[in-house]
This record gives sequence, structure tokens and C-alpha cells, in this order.
Amino acid sequence: MKYVIKQKISHDNLLFVNQIVDSVKDYQKIEMPSENVAENQFFINLFSCLKGFYDLAILLFKIKNNSKSTIYFIHDSFLYFHDKEYKINFYKNAELVSDKIFISYSKYKYVTKVEGVKVYNFGIIVNLLSKINLFCKQTKLNNFNEWLFVNDLFTSFLRGNSVFIPSYSNEVGLSLCLSKNRNKFFLIEVQHGNVINYQPYSFVANLKLIDKFWYKNLNDKRYLEQNLYKNQNIIYQKLKTVNVEFGSNSTKFEILYISSYEFDGFHPVFLKFIEQKPKDLVVRLRLHPRQKNLQPNFITILENNGISYLIHDNTNWYDQLPSNIIVISPLSSVIEEAVYLNLKTIIIDKLGKDRYDYLLVEKKCFYSNDLLVFFDLK
Repeated sequence: MKYVIKQKISHDNLLFVNQIVDSVKDYQKIEMPSENVAENQFFINLFSCLKGFYDLAILLFKIKNNSKSTIYFIHDSFLYFHDKEYKINFYKNAELVSDKIFISYSKYKYVTKVEGVKVYNFGIIVNLLSKINLFCKQTKLNNFNEWLFVNDLFTSFLRGNSVFIPSYSNEVGLSLCLSKNRNKFFLIEVQHGNVINYQPYSFVANLKLIDKFWYKNLNDKRYLEQNLYKNQNIIYQKLKTVNVEFGSNSTKFEILYISSYEFDGFHPVFLKFIEQKPKDLVVRLRLHPRQKNLQPNFITILENNGISYLIHDNTNWYDQLPSNIIVISPLSSVIEEAVYLNLKTIIIDKLGKDRYDYLLVEKKCFYSNDLLVFFDLK
């Protein structure tokens, strides 16, 4: 079966989706041949797919029978396992109500419950639909048409429900923003990562996108008011402030390396640094949530170079760190958070430097393409 369904999507909406895709082309994954990391091979689990369709049917029945639940789109990378169940922190700094519905957009992992609440797994359905080429691909965004189909099915039964998303600019968010049922739900975006200088937020949108935005700080709010949502009547609300306390100073040369999804291994600048085996170096390794399966590759490199390391997989990236920790990353959104927490922070990728140029004026934020020179170790 190949491209049997062509959906009716306005020309303006198609152009908008392609504009978003083009704006982030510099952030595509960058292969790291020096580390010989192979692409992950996934396969479609038929049983999980069948359960996904069952989830969709159950949810349609539930919503059709006057459910006023608040809907949260989640990904398995948002979850952590504690006390024999999955838990989620992401939406708790915004608003996580008791009467809720979780919809997972993970393409490969089927999740039954989160914090005792049933999860409806739509991502697995979308993955199957994309494999059988049921829909004509009308934009540059992968799976957009499949998500539009699935989301239009369930949103047709909504009656003013609040729908939370972590990003307007991915295939899930855009399929909701541009849904033919857009007037049937209240769309809320919770800031995930940084927005300043990130291309999907750096232009003025002419299309109605979301209804409410939960932001991290006033600089983010001002940026959105001057850019993406300049011409839109958006409700803004600040995320709850988290009280962070660091431990005492470490006597070692401790670095927290935050990986970036764009790189399938250590950034070349950091790789060159650890190959010189700096004295007393301890690397705390925190991987992007979608790179957990690559952990053995990172560990092998550290061990081959004789580097002491700790896997920093705490619930929050800032948990249980010494106060003199140095944060290093190519372009993770943690860079901004670390600077605001007054941690010495080093950006090691040119793309990261351009994206976070507004932070480089801070005394705690630096850019370096040679860490040996930066730390005066040559």
C-alpha cells in the first residue's frame, strides 16, 4: 500500500510546517564516525501496535462520553522509574491536575501507566501508519500527516478540554496547532528547553498556534512577546521556581558533561580534551534522555582513556552536585539553566555559541573550541 490518502491541508499551513522544518535544519543529528556509533535498529512490535489501536478506541469512547479530563502529551524520555512505577516531573512545575489523560507520542515504547494513570499510546500507531505509507507526505516534516490523522480523530470529540504539549514545533505540536478541530480544545505549551535564539521561536507567526504558554523566566516571556507570539493574544504564566542547593566543593577536577542529541557521542572538542588525561579529572556523565541506549559507548571511551567517571542520571540534572562543578555541553538547553544557577559553564560547539550568545556576557558562561587551552593545561 502506498500513499492512498491525501489530506486536505491549506496551502498556508503546509508552508508554515515546512518553514519550521527548514528553520531547524542546522540541528539535525551529526554523525560521529570517530566513535563508530551505529544507528539504532528498531522494529515494529505488532502486539504493541494492536494495543495502541485499542488505546485509541478506548480514549475515543471515554471522551465521547463527556470526559472533561485535561490531556497531557508525554514521551518516555520524560519518565523515571521509582517505587515500582513510572513517574513524571515535567508538567509538575506547571499544572498537573488529578483528572488527567496521558497520551504518549513515543514511537517504540509502550507504557501502561504513569503514576497509576492509564497511558494511551498514540506514537506506536503513528509509527505503524508511517511504515505502511498510508498517507501522502505533503510536508517536509516526518509523520506530520499521520499525527494529523490520529489527533484529528480524538480532538473531534473534545469540548473545550485543556491539552498540554512540551513543544508546538514538533510533529505532535504542529498537528494540534493546525488541526481542523482547533476550536474544540485549549492548547497549552510548557517550555521545554530554551526559546531565545531558537529558530522556531525567532520569527513572528501569522497563524494562531497556542492559547497559553508556561515560561521559565521573564527573558523568555519578553522574547516570545517580541517574536513568535507578537501578534497573538497568548496567556502567559510562569513555571514554579525550583529551590536548588549544591553540595560542598569537590577536591577533584569535576566536570558535568551534558550530551546533546545532535551528536551520537562525545563532541570532538571534549574528546580531544579527555584523550590528554587531565590530572584529577572526574567526568559526571549526563546523557540526553533519548541517548540512554548509547551509554555503553560513552563509558567505553572514558574507560579507554583512563578517566574516572560517574553516571549522573538523577531525576534532575542539578541534583547532588558539588558547588564548584563545571558544566560543559555542545548546545544543551541545560547551558542556560546552569548559568542562571551561577555555575561555571562552557559551550564547546559553534552552533551552541551562536544560540546562546546572549549568555556569553555573563561571567559564568564561556565558549571554547580547545579545553586544554581554556584550562591552561598545554
